[in-house]
Amino acid sequence: MKNALAVLVAIGVSLPALAGFRGPVQASIGVLAGKSMTGVHGQGSFASVHFDFSRAFRKHTELTWGVQPWLIEQPSHFFVANGKENEHAYAMHLTLGLRHQFGSESASARPFVELGSGPMWSSRRVPATSSHINFDSYGTVGATFHARHGWAPFTGFRFQHISNGGIVGDRNPGFNIGSIVIGIRLVR
Repeated sequence: MKNALAVLVAIGVSLPALAGFRGPVQASIGVLAGKSMTGVHGQGSFASVHFDFSRAFRKHTELTWGVQPWLIEQPSHFFVANGKENEHAYAMHLTLGLRHQFGSESASARPFVELGSGPMWSSRRVPATSSHINFDSYGTVGATFHARHGWAPFTGFRFQHISNGGIVGDRNPGFNIGSIVIGIRLVR
């Protein structure tokens, strides 16, 4: 009952926001590279290309959605003490988020913050022996630079948390990742 009520409230709050969308859909492409913090599950290396779209629904705030293919190198054993080898995994992450930009559009650099989350499916269990299905939540701080010839470069730092959200009850570890993000936004 609580879940059904939460869904109804979310729909009731989001429908008026959808009516407020303005302006064209913008596209972005970015590359990310980072490492997880070292823990009992070892350290992973993560690389991705992030394709996203956004549309403004308030003056400086946009709804974002996209897809993010990943290449992950991680320890092949759940506890690093049990083995020293690494394995590669491929993953696909669907994203939904919000981006807020500060300053005016004519500024040479516009700081932004971004929050997002979504499901991620991987070819191997991430971390090892946990789950093929995870959730990847992230927060980014960065800057978008003044648009020239229809595109605007951006850069930032992204903190991500990947875990299975309790899907595998006895194994719900995660990776906390710090990444550098560099890309371009196609502006109209």
